[in-house]
Amino acid sequence: MGARARFPQFDHLTAQEFMRLLKSCKLSREEKQIAVQMIIWHMEYIDVGVAVHMDRRTVARKMNSIILPELERMMHRKRIEAGA
Repeated sequence: MGARARFPQFDHLTAQEFMRLLKSCKLSREEKQIAVQMIIWHMEYIDVGVAVHMDRRTVARKMNSIILPELERMMHRKRIEAGA
């Protein structure tokens, strides 16, 4: 059994809304691919790693230290702009 992470902070977004959010983020193409596979497709770390030619640990590290903070920063920024 593999490791599958849950990201409840994005549950309220549709796939289309998430893709718009992702497009506004400053992430590499590879990091965006990881985000889509983990958050929209709910894939396991090991399967994402195979798809992007990385090991499971690298995918998890990128997800937690680069991708999630950038997504959350942009989500917060978009809320502020929408409310202003």
